[in-house]
Amino acid sequence: MINKKFLIIILSSLFLLWNCDECSTCTNPPDEEDKILVNTSFEKNGNPSADGWNISPPPLGNFASDAPSGGGTYSVALEANNPFGGEAAITVKSLTDFDIYKLSFYAKFEKIYSTASLFLIRNGRVSKENTVFVTDTIWTLYSITDTFQTSAGDSIRILFRGGTTAVIAGKTLFDLCKLEAVE
Repeated sequence: MINKKFLIIILSSLFLLWNCDECSTCTNPPDEEDKILVNTSFEKNGNPSADGWNISPPPLGNFASDAPSGGGTYSVALEANNPFGGEAAITVKSLTDFDIYKLSFYAKFEKIYSTASLFLIRNGRVSKENTVFVTDTIWTLYSITDTFQTSAGDSIRILFRGGTTAVIAGKTLFDLCKLEAVE
């Protein structure tokens, strides 16, 4: 039974990391020059929404009726687990006129630290990665700014993780995600 659980968790993680490159619903063309993400607050019309995002199935990925100020009612809740916690990922086309990307988001953890990562995907593979740890127990604004020399066909992937644990239960909440092309 443990091997089956382990296999399901591994396969779910791999699906989240690699499936989005070929998924047309995961690639959102920018509406405006500085707005790349369409669903930034994990809700739509007052209801929880994962539009455009790949989120681990419950219980590893779910929604919480807890959000930072200005974030509506819901956030995404990612459980910590062993060997991998819940994940939420989205991949968007890069903007070839811009090299500096800034990801900002609010997050807080309960009992287990977690991470957020920004990736440059080139030819279907991770070309560059920048990761920050979520280390606060109250809603805190985090950001990652990085220079990606993008080319036509490149993508930018955001990955939120719920953390790893084999001992105690924990989770991390994420909301109000914004990806901007700075320059």
